[in-house]
Amino acid sequence: MDIDRLNFPPRLLDILEAISESSFVSIDLELSGVPVRKSGGTGSGPHTLAQRYQEIREAAQQYQILQVGLTCAKENHENGSYELKPFNINLSPVVEERLEVERIFAFHSGAVEFLNSVGFNFQTPFQWGVPYLSRDESQLARKRFMERLDRSKDAIADMVIKPEDKEALELMRKVREEVKRWKGKPNAGPLTLGSRLLSQGRSDELSRFEKRLIHQLVRAEFPDLVTISKKSVIQVIPFDKEKEDKIRRERKKEAEERIVKLTGFRWVVEALCGSDIGKVDPKSFAFDPKTGEPIFVDVADLQARFFRAHFNIRSKPRVLVGHNCFLDFIYLYQAFIAPLPPTLEEFKTVLHNTFPTIIDTKYMATRDAGDINPASSLQQTAEQLQYQQIPVITTHKDHGKYEQATAFHEAGYDSLLTAQIAIRIAAKLEAVSKYHKFDDPGPQESDSSAEAEGGVQLGSSSASSGVASTLSGVKNLLLGQLQAIAETAQTTGRNDTKVQSSTSRYASKTAFDALQVEEGDEVLQFDELPSMTNTDGPVPRDEMPVNLKSKGNEQSESVPSRVMPRWSSKFWTVYGNHMRVFGTQEGVFQLGV
Repeated sequence: MDIDRLNFPPRLLDILEAISESSFVSIDLELSGVPVRKSGGTGSGPHTLAQRYQEIREAAQQYQILQVGLTCAKENHENGSYELKPFNINLSPVVEERLEVERIFAFHSGAVEFLNSVGFNFQTPFQWGVPYLSRDESQLARKRFMERLDRSKDAIADMVIKPEDKEALELMRKVREEVKRWKGKPNAGPLTLGSRLLSQGRSDELSRFEKRLIHQLVRAEFPDLVTISKKSVIQVIPFDKEKEDKIRRERKKEAEERIVKLTGFRWVVEALCGSDIGKVDPKSFAFDPKTGEPIFVDVADLQARFFRAHFNIRSKPRVLVGHNCFLDFIYLYQAFIAPLPPTLEEFKTVLHNTFPTIIDTKYMATRDAGDINPASSLQQTAEQLQYQQIPVITTHKDHGKYEQATAFHEAGYDSLLTAQIAIRIAAKLEAVSKYHKFDDPGPQESDSSAEAEGGVQLGSSSASSGVASTLSGVKNLLLGQLQAIAETAQTTGRNDTKVQSSTSRYASKTAFDALQVEEGDEVLQFDELPSMTNTDGPVPRDEMPVNLKSKGNEQSESVPSRVMPRWSSKFWTVYGNHMRVFGTQEGVFQLGV
């Protein structure tokens, strides 16, 4: 679903509800620039993580997020399936001028060239992008407004009039006399100061300088009076504290409503953080998403939906998933949360406090890669996993933009791929990992080994004995599932060639997965698996026997479902809060340690 400036207000509630119901949210960013790799300095070899952080930090301070992809994944606990809701959100780098918040940003030629090559429309962020204010920018906007509202001398510096500025001094004399004369007339009504105060021969309107001079004089010499600026004149009225306080409250309310509205996309980020989003007015959702016009709605229903979503979000940060997302989270923090801290260790702390659980699918796909840098881009990983049919994944009917077409490097599409990868790779890894004894620490691991990243290294030589000891159980489980799948196909009465062929091919693929382990190959082999009984290419999605339950078939209902491990599982102590950072000495950025 595409989100822009026009449909963001009515769609914000849909986004917040999707986040509140999600098992996890995957993210992807498109940027106006990325860091240029600097030389390694005095030493040879790859940079340290601290050096890489500094490079990205400098880039995040000048480049902007142009597009954000969010995919909310909701697990159906009854049947073990997942429903995905992808959002493709264009962001505006421009801040409304009257807020007096300055935002300076840049574009990197390499990033522009790349985005042009994939069809990115650079006019879209500026014309249709959703506005946003970071936490610091919101506070600054409030501060600037209060300075404008405050009538104290400290807030508005007085102009110094020099003795030689005779016109200004003459204007001040005339204003002083007019005000004193007016005060001597009870019930005279407002005093209007205009062009008749000007020097002889001038009939034009008061200039901005002259208006400011009148405000300054009345404020300083007549504290019981108030000046009101009109188009071409200044009005003077008695000071009414009750009335002035009311006006002040109304102006503050209007300013706060404007700041809340222009907070824009940051409300989505606050929801991901589990922060309080109670300032959002449910009435702001009452617009037509196609025209942007106000519409008649059931306000009580909007309020109920929003309060329910807010309750589920409050104090419950989402599990966030990205692919190769170390850079993304640095940019995300800088753009919406706060200025990036100066050191990597400080960033590790504040990021973990903001987003307690982060999953990097690139780390999951490459954890057992050792010292090599395997082909593990988002597209490559998605292609290697695309024919894995369990867990069952569907896309919500209102979010079908990417069902029939690919859109690599569009943030919404990439976030959708990231969610699909997370579900499939977690289920694939858990099918083997769950047989390892996480409670048994075993021998102490060396910091110099790849296993120092945590947990048991699947597919490594050091873990081969653990894998071998469970091969029988793994194979028996897989064969039991295949038996049930075959029986399901038979009991449905569909004996046509297509069903038999697809079932056979699925059986071949699953058996081949088991053989990879048995033969001692690396467990994470996601390449397209060969078929031993059919050679007509990959199995179409609609031919795969993914529905393991059918009415009237009691035996098939006993087949265990394949889902992602629970977030409380020890599986995530191995694969969670680790981000892959190839090209650095450490290779992995780890949160929470």
